[in-house]
Amino acid sequence: MLKTLMMTTAALIAAPVEGHASNAEGNPAADRFSLAGVTGEQVVRAVDRDFPAHDRDGNGALDRSEFAGWMVPLKAQSDPSAAADNPATRAWVTAAFDRADTDHNQMLSKAELLGLLSQVRQG
Repeated sequence: MLKTLMMTTAALIAAPVEGHASNAEGNPAADRFSLAGVTGEQVVRAVDRDFPAHDRDGNGALDRSEFAGWMVPLKAQSDPSAAADNPATRAWVTAAFDRADTDHNQMLSKAELLGLLSQVRQG
């Protein structure tokens, strides 16, 4: 369930990226995913469990590289075209990171990541 949560979240974050692949109805491909039924507590547990493994320098925050290193593989599980060197994937990572980085310090705290995931979960 928690792996599905993170994969779904990675796909949903893509929605605000202009030019993202669309489904047959012309909606962003991410629109076909939902976090319905996923609780805020499940989101918190998933982030608490996985955040330290991706915070490679141990400073308590994710830089763009650390964030991309976590999200790109998750996105690739639902979008085979996602790759770190793909321009669309780079744009997606940038948009997701910028959306989450509410204090604009070029680092994502656990709270900022949870804030982003909460926004996505609530639609």
